Formats: sequence, structure tokens, C-alpha cells
Amino acid sequence: MNDFHRLMEDLGKLLDITLIPDKHHACVLNFEDEISVQLEADSSRHALTLATIIGEIPAGKFRELMLSMGLKYNALYPRAGTFAYRTNENQLVFFFQLPLENLQPETIEEALPPFIEKAKVWKESLSRGAIPPLEAPEAKKKPSLFDLKPGKKTEGL
Repeated sequence: MNDFHRLMEDLGKLLDITLIPDKHHACVLNFEDEISVQLEADSSRHALTLATIIGEIPAGKFRELMLSMGLKYNALYPRAGTFAYRTNENQLVFFFQLPLENLQPETIEEALPPFIEKAKVWKESLSRGAIPPLEAPEAKKKPSLFDLKPGKKTEGL
């Protein structure tokens, strides 16, 4: 068992779920059936990447405004993650990286609530065709990890 598998096993125990990484060293966590977060070991960066797809942004002025707001959010500190745009799929992606060296499952558990909360706000805004508010990642109410459900095998981000 490698370090990533052990880390996912320990995180699973902490969250009271079973986490089994796939052959690509990735696990998917589904939160409240709204947000799927992929946890993946990035050996080239020596980091654990948390990533979720916010959704496809339709072409036009709305896309321009969403991407502009994403860039503004990326300049905030502290922030719960970073927005990126997948040009091939016209998708907005939200990700966060934690250094793998000495990474503890508790650190991942602490990073998940603000990450999920920000992703939910942006996903909801996108579905309504609205521009999300630009705000610091300090969530008023952190989502509960008890809503966590074991990830189904899904296609990677």
C-alpha cells in the first residue's frame, strides 16, 4: 500500500466512509448529491489535488463575466481554491492543492467544507445564469461532512 492509499484509508476512517483509490490514484467524494470532489495524487507537483467541475459556461457575455469574476476570486487571500477554465469542454473547474509531504487526513477534512461551500455557490449561480458574489471564503455556515457519501466510480475530471 502506498502513501496515497494509506492517506485515503485514514481519511475514510475519519469521515466514516470507505475510500478506495482507483488505478490513477484518485477517489471521488459526493456531497449532498450536488458536488462531486475528486481527490487525486499529483506526483509531479507532490500535491493532493481536490477538484470539482462547476459546470459548462455558455458562450457570450455571461461567460466573459463569469471568467472575469473567477480571476478576481483567484486574487483573493485566503481563498478556498482556484478557478480554471477547460476550453475543450467550456467548463469552469474549481481546484485546491495541498502538499503531500506530511499531509494528515485532518488537514484534508478541514479544507473540504470551505471548498465545497464555494463550489456550491458558484454552481448554483451558474445554473441560475447569475454572476456569483465576490467574497472571502469565510463561510457563515460550514457544510457538515456527515452529508458525505462514498464516491461512485466516475470519469475523472
